[in-house]
Amino acid sequence: MESYLRVIVLFFLFFCFGCSPAVTTTALNPYPPKGKDHPIRIYTNRLPVCSYIEVGIVKSRQRNKLISMDRVAESLREAAREMGGDAIIGVRMGDETMGAMVSGGGVFIDTDPVLQGTVIRWKTKKCTR
Repeated sequence: MESYLRVIVLFFLFFCFGCSPAVTTTALNPYPPKGKDHPIRIYTNRLPVCSYIEVGIVKSRQRNKLISMDRVAESLREAAREMGGDAIIGVRMGDETMGAMVSGGGVFIDTDPVLQGTVIRWKTKKCTR
């Protein structure tokens, strides 16, 4: 009975962690975290007009199709807040290869969608609005 319970708990933990994006960060300049409600702007094609400091790099991967890309984008914002950022610039979507399998029918490559960008912090407070 005890081993059965362990299997259920492990399955539950695997399921819970598998339903969230995989986020990695690289802090270039450490800052204290921002509040959970702090707005984080995302810039894809243009740069902001306000001057800024680069804080670090953030990347989030959609581990499976149960995770929406909106959730992946929100995980970027959460990581940016933790890094003390105000916005994310240069956000791009790509694919990350997770593995490959060779069989008689050919090569099958497993890729996951990824969002990545640079976390920035405004030099002046007027830009936070």
